[in-house]
Amino acid sequence: MTREPRRVALEGDTDLRRVVEEVCADKTPRLIERDGKPLAVVIPAEEYADIMAVPPSVRSPRDFYQEATRSEDIRRILRRLASE
Repeated sequence: MTREPRRVALEGDTDLRRVVEEVCADKTPRLIERDGKPLAVVIPAEEYADIMAVPPSVRSPRDFYQEATRSEDIRRILRRLASE
């Protein structure tokens, strides 16, 4: 299940080890930013494994569409577009 990432400001004293441990514990991605600009995203290992399991380039368009429409993120975007 994908969630909205939590933002983490990258500063000199940012404890990235703690950030990684939090992602592991709560399964919520973290968006690492510096000066408000995104630098990287830390995601749970299971989510990464799911992403890497089958490269999008070898999926059929039908499979890609079915997977995408199951995603809550895609459904939210589609609802927003439909209301505009």
